[in-house]
Amino acid sequence: MKIKAVFLLGVILVLISVSLLADERQDLWLKAAAEKDLTLRLRYFEEFMEKYGQREDKSSKFLYFNLATTAFQLKEFTKAIGYAEKALTFDDVDGNSKIQLYLLLANSYYLTQTDIDKAYSYAGLVVEFGQSIKENTPETNRSKQLNETLDKNFIAPALRIQTRILYARGKDDPETMMEAAKKALDAYGFDRSQNSAELVLRFAYNISKMGKIDEAIRLVEQLPDPSMKAYQMLANWYYKKGVKEKAVENFTRYYEGSEKNENAAKTALVIGQLLSKKDKTRAAGYFAEAYLLSNSDKESKAFKYLQQLWYNEIAKGKPREEQDSGFQEMISAARERLGPNVP
Repeated sequence: MKIKAVFLLGVILVLISVSLLADERQDLWLKAAAEKDLTLRLRYFEEFMEKYGQREDKSSKFLYFNLATTAFQLKEFTKAIGYAEKALTFDDVDGNSKIQLYLLLANSYYLTQTDIDKAYSYAGLVVEFGQSIKENTPETNRSKQLNETLDKNFIAPALRIQTRILYARGKDDPETMMEAAKKALDAYGFDRSQNSAELVLRFAYNISKMGKIDEAIRLVEQLPDPSMKAYQMLANWYYKKGVKEKAVENFTRYYEGSEKNENAAKTALVIGQLLSKKDKTRAAGYFAEAYLLSNSDKESKAFKYLQQLWYNEIAKGKPREEQDSGFQEMISAARERLGPNVP
């Protein structure tokens, strides 16, 4: 998992408490706050903590917040956990800092694998607290931006942490896998990211391998913007279930959105086979495209299916010359559909 800074709602709160500090303390604080090198910044904040951290005044919450976020950026997760939990002991920690600390702790506990239950719990707090902030913020243009930030940078990542924990716990348990998949689907609803969508597909695939194909289909069909991979999975599941109409629908969407190459030829062949009884002309068109995508190989299955369907069924009874002419026209039409890059 990529480590991202969790302080995404605003600039780190390093200068807010400056007015509260005496000159000597203020100089050290500003030195730490201005330092761009994260290792040195952490060292200066820790020096400040050793000298002045025992004072339980308003500056302390900002100190531990900055210690936690800097340690997290340096991937010193054990330190980050200690500092973040200390920061949360102060009664007047603002909501902005609190949700960042919750997500930091969820990530840190998950990445260190020191306490997975705490990782899951803190991730849950991110979701609950984020939703509470949204519900209690009056609707304005600024609130829309805030909601989007909360959705994409806090709530969705927290849900993804929970999905991974559930996945690790229940690889062989369909119910736990379903719970994980639903959380991944919730995450996708908040951020519409490929990361969340891929988790839904991964869990749906695992569920299908457990024999729960209908449940897998329902999950993937809830994605409002399915990827080509999603269409391919749905097509294969419907094909396996024998639901030809839905299989054709999804194979067609996958084929239309895929690069036209030899792999696409296999999809076109399957679509042609599924349509060969119900819609012979359309099936012949897919067989013709599959033939062209197979390097116009006359020994290919696509060419043989095309010949059989055309001469024995579609053009049966017509003069041979007319049959041959129609056959070539059908291939030319397929070549035109595929474009100039196809042999």
